[in-house]
Amino acid sequence: GVCAGVCAGVCAGVCVRRPTGTGASGAGIARSGLRSLNGARFSRSATAFGQDLRACRAARRQNRATVISAVADGKAGEAASSAQSVELGARDDAGVDVIAAGEVLFDLFLEVDEGDAGTAVNTTARPGGANANAAVAAARMGVGTAFVGAVGADEAGEKLRATLSASGVNVDGLVVNPTMPTRYVVVRTDRRSGERSFTGFASASEIPSLGRSSDGETLRAADGFADCEWSADACPALFFYAARVLLTGTLSLAFAASGAAVRELSAAARMCKLLVVVDVNWRDVFWSAHDEASARKSIIEYISSSADIVKISDEDLEFLELGVTSEDALADASKVLDALNAARPVGTPASSRVSGVLVTAGARGAAYAISGCVGRIDAVSSGLPVVDTTGAGDAFTAGFVAEMLRVGGFGALSDPSVCEAVVRVAAACGALACSQQGAMQALPTRPELDAFLQTTNLTSKTNNHSQQSLRSQ
Repeated sequence: GVCAGVCAGVCAGVCVRRPTGTGASGAGIARSGLRSLNGARFSRSATAFGQDLRACRAARRQNRATVISAVADGKAGEAASSAQSVELGARDDAGVDVIAAGEVLFDLFLEVDEGDAGTAVNTTARPGGANANAAVAAARMGVGTAFVGAVGADEAGEKLRATLSASGVNVDGLVVNPTMPTRYVVVRTDRRSGERSFTGFASASEIPSLGRSSDGETLRAADGFADCEWSADACPALFFYAARVLLTGTLSLAFAASGAAVRELSAAARMCKLLVVVDVNWRDVFWSAHDEASARKSIIEYISSSADIVKISDEDLEFLELGVTSEDALADASKVLDALNAARPVGTPASSRVSGVLVTAGARGAAYAISGCVGRIDAVSSGLPVVDTTGAGDAFTAGFVAEMLRVGGFGALSDPSVCEAVVRVAAACGALACSQQGAMQALPTRPELDAFLQTTNLTSKTNNHSQQSLRSQ
């Protein structure tokens, strides 16, 4: 599991190299091989995880310099030590730079004609799920990406696995739940007005009965799907030796098991010096078992104590009630950053501070406050018809992460011109993602993005006066 595998390796300063012959989306080292190499146990309790984290922190101070390489086919072959430091960010190549963890599902577009008793005239299922969308977007940008989550033991789950794999995403961490189905999110669209609403969830067997009248559907409860029931053990420990970024959302927090999983992965990621990026992505339909106050509290506590960078939309900002309006956030995103850090739970270590925030507001553009750089960019037009905005925010987040890694990582964002350019690329990815129905359909490849950027001039509104005040915090 994450705890034991990561801790066994990191405490000794250990990294495991990808076996010869495995690609970025390949199988990697089997758990039995990792257990042999690292002396790791792959089962543990929540209490043991906390104990192991403390032990790791102590042991890391004593020995951070040893990196062990494993050779062909995942077998324990020759090993050699290296004077590289895990603490300073040395990572071995397991083909994964970004771990995306959370939900993968189908968006079921239910086209209805409200002028004719609301009966369905067309249904189309498209692969989706915020974190899965981001994983595919990053992979298409040329970033080694792995997805961690769960699907059901059904045809829908097999299709989602195949979709991720075909996009170059490592699916070693995508587990199968034998008792719960893969989720379909029902999206009702009025054929005449174009208005959309997320009405609930269904399994594949329930789709034929949907959309027969305007009275709505009898839908499955939000917690009745495979993506609610997975644990951090789904994530191969090898990923943490190689990756530089963990990307999560907050929808998994709505459910006990998946919520515990993303919290545990985030804790392990911070321990291993990965950058934790969280996309708030508020969707009330996922939180039907919670009142808004408890949902708000859960989300704020998670992002303020676990995230390094937070991506938040204007709608997310309104829901979280941080005391910052979207207008103020766009004018000066550092106000959102300050509000998130002020909301940290009592007892949170001083080192666990949010370091950057990205604010998106559709046609009004985007703003950012990262490493002392504060600015705003105008909205981007792809020049193509806007067909579906479902995956725009996910593409923005993935584009930001991919471009950040390309220019040198988080440290490079302390340069105002670099930081602004990275946000520009993120905005371009979000714009391009809207040109086809379905969150993944129009996610750009790197060549497609580069061609678009060459013909696009985005306007920046950088608040240089804010840089010094942020650096002093």
